[in-house]
Amino acid sequence: TTSVYMNPEYNYDNGKTTPNWFSATHNLSVKVKKIDGVNTILDKVASVSDVQIQGVSYDLGDKEKVYTEARKLALEKARQKADEIAKVTGVSIKKVQSVSESGTPNITPMYQNYKAMDMAGSNMWGGTALAPGELEYTVSMNVTYELN
Repeated sequence: TTSVYMNPEYNYDNGKTTPNWFSATHNLSVKVKKIDGVNTILDKVASVSDVQIQGVSYDLGDKEKVYTEARKLALEKARQKADEIAKVTGVSIKKVQSVSESGTPNITPMYQNYKAMDMAGSNMWGGTALAPGELEYTVSMNVTYELN
């Protein structure tokens, strides 16, 4: 459960307000660990009366491994660029002065193609057709080097 709301609904008649009923909304989040079979799950949930599916999102269960690898690659690229600049300018890199990570991680679902993106909801043949794709995780690293 992510949230529960109960709100009174009123009848307004000739300047008089009388409570009619309560409207209740229960929002929940469902995690499915394997994409195989998720179409069937969504179809069954959607068939329940008065249930609305607000959206589907993709994420990784253990993102820290991905971020660790992304940081490592970012630092390697930073060193490579620093070495190239040092060579062109005739200086040498002595040591790393500081390292920081900036911004918030960017997590963007990348669909395999535009047709797959269009089919992320119900398709014209009935039933749900989720498009598997890939997630892109971005890490920004700032490295300052001491030069000789």
